[in-house]
Amino acid sequence: MTPEQYHRAEDAGRAARRAGRGRDTCPLYGMGRDEALLREAWWNGYDAQDAEIGKPKGRARG
Repeated sequence: MTPEQYHRAEDAGRAARRAGRGRDTCPLYGMGRDEALLREAWWNGYDAQDAEIGKPKGRARG
């Protein structure tokens, strides 16, 4: 697996989160070690986007 493949899987996870898909919609990719790393990259991208969405956009007024 190349770093480019890893980053593409991570970007796909981010895109899935932005589209409102569930975390359980991760592609299976395959059963080998490289494929497990691609799934992990997808989940990392998904979770990173989820954290970004959850951040407040500005200071709360009080």
